[in-house]
Amino acid sequence: MFLKNMLSDKLFWKSTLLMALPIAFQNLISSSFSFVDLLMIGSLGDDTIAAIGLAGQISFLQNIFLFGICSGGMVFISQYWGAGNISGIKRTYGIIMTNCITVGLLFFTLSFFAPRMCMSFYTDDKAVIEIGAKYLKYVSFSYLGSSFIMGFSYVLRATERVWIPLFTNIFAVITNVFLNYVFIFGKLGFPQMGVKGAAIATVAAAFLNPILILLFSYFKKSILISPIKEIFSFNWISLKGYYLIALPVFLNEMFWALGMTMYNAIYGRMENYAALTISKTVESLVFVLFIGLCNACAVLIGKYIGLNKIYEAKEYAKRFIILVPFLGLVAGGLVILLRGNILSFFSTSEAVHNLAYSLLLVFGLQVGLRNIPYICIVGIFRAGGDTKTGMYYDLICLWLIGLPITFLCGVIFKLDFILVYILMLFSEDIVKAFLCIRFFVKMKWIKPVERRNE
Repeated sequence: MFLKNMLSDKLFWKSTLLMALPIAFQNLISSSFSFVDLLMIGSLGDDTIAAIGLAGQISFLQNIFLFGICSGGMVFISQYWGAGNISGIKRTYGIIMTNCITVGLLFFTLSFFAPRMCMSFYTDDKAVIEIGAKYLKYVSFSYLGSSFIMGFSYVLRATERVWIPLFTNIFAVITNVFLNYVFIFGKLGFPQMGVKGAAIATVAAAFLNPILILLFSYFKKSILISPIKEIFSFNWISLKGYYLIALPVFLNEMFWALGMTMYNAIYGRMENYAALTISKTVESLVFVLFIGLCNACAVLIGKYIGLNKIYEAKEYAKRFIILVPFLGLVAGGLVILLRGNILSFFSTSEAVHNLAYSLLLVFGLQVGLRNIPYICIVGIFRAGGDTKTGMYYDLICLWLIGLPITFLCGVIFKLDFILVYILMLFSEDIVKAFLCIRFFVKMKWIKPVERRNE
């Protein structure tokens, strides 16, 4: 009966697809920035691929910090949106942007003034460090633009204006590809710049995007274009309410990102990072499907809770959990079937190709399982107002299970790279999925926040 109602509910499918598809496509375009860079510099050798992949971990860290800030704010905005509390949305928007800009400045400063130190954390290979540091020093300017992109995009998503960031991302990625071609290979009279050219192209696209978002928002009369005094009208009570909900999310994402950094530091010293970089780039392109689904889940559940339609929020949450493994089967199956064709785009050594081929097989087999905790923690628990439970599950499974197993197997026992990768993925994800499903069925994650930030 439940599945029959789910399949026949046109409103559910319409609402989900109208939210999920634009967000997924937007994130696909965003992920393609690194994919395009890798493809266009792939001919420069394995060291260059590894260097760009490791340098990209700084951007990954920043995006995780920004995601923590924006995801915490999205809890409020989606419920305010359902309740029609426009002034609350504007105040939360101001808090989000203040925090995002601060993070952008921090990562720019670190990457611009200490690029070699950043690279040295991930690898001991001097050639990789030099290439990565050169790239990082130039690309650091893009972190300022990214802070605006993330803040603007999440406010628009939470208020169901998902098409604006999609369109601006399309323009930005076209700009990135064109400038990559010009600067990397020295076209239209410009000198051949290699990785420096890729970095400059990324910076240009990163600043074009938020400018276009504001222009589109002006013509579409979006909430982004509001009087400054209304956006920054938050007071200490508003800040306290925001941080009570958002701080666990921020800490969750910060320590999760640090955990991912530790994984990459371990893998980087196992001298297989070129293959892992290619695999992770493909994984990020597949992951956009789950990002779209998760964001649609968070906005719709938060909206129904804001409308005080608790039953509908619970029913939608159940449906989203069921959708994840089905989407995982389809997406994972396609990766497994097409991984040979995908890898043919990369100019790598035979050893790198073979390892990447195996890594994509592992990813295809476990992508559905891996995203069950993701939809629960990010899409359901947080949207319901519970930001602490998911934090506990994430950090316990990462720091007490996944990382110790990876360190012992990879560094101490020096097991085969692919075996270490399999043990890391399945040991962490199975436990986390079990904990999340168990907590979900108790339905204790629904905690309306509409009045907490007044």
